[in-house]
Amino acid sequence: MKKSLLIMLLSLTMVTGLLAGCGAKEEADPEPDTPVVEDVDVEDVEDDASNPDPVELTLWVTSRNADDWSEAMEEKFLEEHPWITLNKVVKEGDPGNEFYQGVASGTAPDLVDASFAMLDTFMTAGIVEPLNRYVDEWDEWANFTTEYTDMFNVDGNVYAIPKEVAPMLFGYNKALF
Repeated sequence: MKKSLLIMLLSLTMVTGLLAGCGAKEEADPEPDTPVVEDVDVEDVEDDASNPDPVELTLWVTSRNADDWSEAMEEKFLEEHPWITLNKVVKEGDPGNEFYQGVASGTAPDLVDASFAMLDTFMTAGIVEPLNRYVDEWDEWANFTTEYTDMFNVDGNVYAIPKEVAPMLFGYNKALF
């Protein structure tokens, strides 16, 4: 349960704006072997649940506003994992070049919210970490729609978890037509 909740919270935070924005692809040439984050092994943290070492996760989020459900999930997560601190940094809109710069300088966040357009460029550049070891053991993963999860799957590696899908609506003024 704790592992599922941790994965859910981290995943939800990571992809808050995943499909909400549509942007042009950024051109960059980062080194493909540059790691995005220091790897925090959830299993190691949970194995020593009686006295775990403090962990701080830096999250780049796209908005200061969170819905009630997200806030409740975060509170529940932090209650169950008091040794984990979430350092949320607001980056309005897509992270774009700022994320590339963070990767190059070693200051990239542990998790980042990004639209599909930006995530696609990050996957192509090889600067995001595969999440297979988490989703393979996560019972809830099977509940996600494959049309969306397949967008973040390259050569059998899963690079993101969709949080929300924002439908595009079209409206027009009939009097103008």
